[in-house]
Amino acid sequence: MTTLPEKTLWTPEDIAEVRELAAKGETDADIGARLNRSRASVAMMRMRQKIPAGATARERHSTKPPAERAPRPAPEGFEAFYMSRGIQASTFEFHASHATVKRWADELGLVFQPTAQRRGPRQVKHPTLWTVRKGAAPAALRSTGDHSLAGAAAHFLRRMFSNVFRCSVQMKEGSKRTWGDDRGLPDRGANHYCVDGRILTTGDLIDLAEQHGYSARWAA
Repeated sequence: MTTLPEKTLWTPEDIAEVRELAAKGETDADIGARLNRSRASVAMMRMRQKIPAGATARERHSTKPPAERAPRPAPEGFEAFYMSRGIQASTFEFHASHATVKRWADELGLVFQPTAQRRGPRQVKHPTLWTVRKGAAPAALRSTGDHSLAGAAAHFLRRMFSNVFRCSVQMKEGSKRTWGDDRGLPDRGANHYCVDGRILTTGDLIDLAEQHGYSARWAA
């Protein structure tokens, strides 16, 4: 029978000393230096004896206390984007987790309504490719439910802007309170649109669309 060298055996006194030093926050390397053993040997013995580890070298020699990380605040434009696109799209737009986006919405008192539950014309998601022939309006532009001049211009701007919606949209199903009411807009937000956080009148909205190539005859 082969016996291990005496140096590799752990005596009850050694184990008790390791337990005491680890409780004081000594690292495995420091304990090994005291007992003339390697750091790996001390670590393996600790795991076998189920002795909690002491401080790591980084924790022991660090003089800077860990900084408390403040919760990330809601970014600019979050409220308007969330009300028009919802929580799932907001996680991708603002590079945040589902829980973070929900916390922002709760802090701001926002309640998102899916498009199918809102009153008023349905917003049609614009396609990736647009084909215009001989000055005709794109097919997707003609398919929107809002056939007014401002509605067609708003639908056109969704090609360039990710967040375009009417300020008169209701904040909650069954409630008369609108998005414009919360911001003190005249006529509860009627004849106003929000474009990526900017509030524009219908005239300014059409002017903005024309600057990007929109033609008023497309809505005819």
